Amino acid sequence: MESFFFGVDLQRYRRSLTESGLQRVDVSGGLVYLHAPEGSEGTVPLHDRDRMVMMVFVRDGRILIEGEGIAEPVPAGQIGLYASRHQAWSLCFERAEGFVLFVADFFLKRYLGSQAGVLQRFYDEMEAGGMLTRIALAPLDALSLYLIDRITQAPPDEPMRSLRGEHRVVELLLHRFGMHDFPPEDLDPDTLAIVARAKAILEREFADPPTIAQLAHRCATNPAKLKRCFKQVYHTTLYGYVRRLRMEEASLLLRQERLSIGEVARRVGYHHQGHFSRLFYATYGIYPKTLK
Repeated sequence: MESFFFGVDLQRYRRSLTESGLQRVDVSGGLVYLHAPEGSEGTVPLHDRDRMVMMVFVRDGRILIEGEGIAEPVPAGQIGLYASRHQAWSLCFERAEGFVLFVADFFLKRYLGSQAGVLQRFYDEMEAGGMLTRIALAPLDALSLYLIDRITQAPPDEPMRSLRGEHRVVELLLHRFGMHDFPPEDLDPDTLAIVARAKAILEREFADPPTIAQLAHRCATNPAKLKRCFKQVYHTTLYGYVRRLRMEEASLLLRQERLSIGEVARRVGYHHQGHFSRLFYATYGIYPKTLK
């Protein structure tokens, strides 16, 4: 079987069409994407022995990953994140508008190190996985759509297009990888249960969250233990997690043109638009008005 990542020793940019008429772009060695415009139909087979991470972004319609013993749908408004070490399946586009990014193991390996953290966990999932392992299925967020538009709408004759394209794809990788948590595997069940309860409460009430003391009481623990355990599992503080939830919701609301930035800020729990805009920029490197 040939490699899906053609010319892995070459750092060059190439556009082509699949047999189904979808656009395939080889950005550089180890980075490939498929772009499906609105209403796309067709099947793209993958029968290779590459180790890769695959991200499936679906704006509309559905993309189905199908093969022997595999039937993995990614519906509209969702992002599917997968690890694979042997492809014997197909991507079926069903009236879909979407973007599928393939990242080879040797590309990820460039950035691994003793402090690789989340990136190391993704690499480990890919190394240990089977034909197809789902890592996560999550809602599609507005910042991902913005970054995908920057990738797919780049001029075909852009100077240094391989380097610029790789930079834009890495921006998207950093954003999506940073959205996932990998709890330590050696934690006791009681600790995991406490932080799971706290996380569920914050996900429902992030716009007007309880105080730490109130949250600890509802989770049947004390504030000090709750703060310590939550950071141990999710690698952030309780406040940091609330802020992340607010920013994720804000990025989706900003796609709704009828809402002003001030209205979005208030919906996610901020009374001052300027403060919200500064936090949004600190989180995503882009101001809300630019995203709108």
